Amino acid sequence: MLVSFDATDRPIRVLHLDDERGSLATTENYFERFWEGIRIETTTDPNGALDRLRDDPDGFDLLLCDFEMPAMDGLSVLARVRDAGLDIPFILYTGKGSNAVESEAIDAGVTAYVEKGEGMDHLESLAEQIEEVVADT
Repeated sequence: MLVSFDATDRPIRVLHLDDERGSLATTENYFERFWEGIRIETTTDPNGALDRLRDDPDGFDLLLCDFEMPAMDGLSVLARVRDAGLDIPFILYTGKGSNAVESEAIDAGVTAYVEKGEGMDHLESLAEQIEEVVADT
């Protein structure tokens, strides 16, 4: 596994927003077990996520956000994050990916676009993408 942070660095702090608790649990469990350099906190509430980011703008290094959620889609979350003046890196993490969604996400200003997949390989790719995004900011 790629680990770009040495032992003296603190872990990357990620807020993961998704309406599906199973997806949140899978991601959180993977990172706890296999990726020491990344700490995931999860939420299913878009407004709560925005409040957490506004209340503690230095508390997270990255927002990992699902695209399709009932209360607010991922691009609406991104717009609200940017409207609040928060310049946190934003990865749109979707299971409903398409070229049209990816193009719309890039046009909206996401830092990265990652499609969900099956098994461990996509989670390892996600971890590498998180590290790359945070290292570039």
